[in-house]
Amino acid sequence: MCATLSVVSAPDGAPQIRILIADRNRLDSQLLGESLERDPRFQIVAVTTGAQLLSAAATYKPDVALISEDLDSFPKRGLHLARRLTVSQPGVRIAILLDMPTRESVVAAFRSGARAVFCRTAGLAELRNCIERASRGEIFASNAEADYLLEALRTGPSCDAIDSETLGKLSKREIEVAEFAAQGHTNKQIADELRLSEHTVKNYLSRAYEKLGVSTRMELLLLLSNHRLNSAPPMAGAQTETSHAEGD
Repeated sequence: MCATLSVVSAPDGAPQIRILIADRNRLDSQLLGESLERDPRFQIVAVTTGAQLLSAAATYKPDVALISEDLDSFPKRGLHLARRLTVSQPGVRIAILLDMPTRESVVAAFRSGARAVFCRTAGLAELRNCIERASRGEIFASNAEADYLLEALRTGPSCDAIDSETLGKLSKREIEVAEFAAQGHTNKQIADELRLSEHTVKNYLSRAYEKLGVSTRMELLLLLSNHRLNSAPPMAGAQTETSHAEGD
């Protein structure tokens, strides 16, 4: 069940930021909502449990969803639901609430689709700043948390051996699908955007993975961040596309 909180009008008619809260449990969600609704910039549209998070987001259309890493006594459940929310409601900005911002938890939060991570020890004023910036589409993290992300990039799969000649083995359509995948789009979203079947997208992606020597979207993102596939040289060397993908 979702609980709706009262709304305080923003000063001077400024647009309010609509917030959905799914903290560790019902009581924590309610207390956090009551604290944030004192700020006239915010409209708390609902507080909810993990079980109702996705349906509440679809109903209330929040600008920002504050989701605890752990929900309803289930570790990491918030990250799992954040991934699903990113797919079902891509317009919702997600901020993950962390008890302890370890390297693993910070990287996992951003991989789940979060625009922001917030450590509970930082205080309410900093949380307000986090929400406001996330609502504008900005990335929010402390310096230490940003360092974790940089470290993850530095220690990730090396792209140095992947040159333009290798990238040129991809067809233009494989490049398009790979770029969408690296940006976090699901196979269905890619299929809708390119007017292909999901089966065709899967085939293109599998062939791109094989040619580029990667196996996950995160590795693909790391590779494409170093090699701009939309630049002229790779595209000029790309293979021409056949009329139908294999297996479609």
